[in-house]
Amino acid sequence: MEKKAKYEGELTEKDIPKDLGIEIGSKEQVFWEGVKDKCEQAILNAKRDIEINETLILLAEQRISEEKEKFKEHNEKINK
Repeated sequence: MEKKAKYEGELTEKDIPKDLGIEIGSKEQVFWEGVKDKCEQAILNAKRDIEINETLILLAEQRISEEKEKFKEHNEKINK
């Protein structure tokens, strides 16, 4: 039989969730979860770094090409 609240705002068994979503583990489990989280973050950071570096390489190649063209045009003007 369900217990009724004695006063307004009182929680009854029906109001209290069975699973509060709190996980309790050993110190070692917590340690390894920390290691796992740090490794996952390091992988994400490395992937971002690779993306940035690949974009910078493309930009550098474009700028190199532009500078070669400028240098070529400059030399052509000088050698006329």
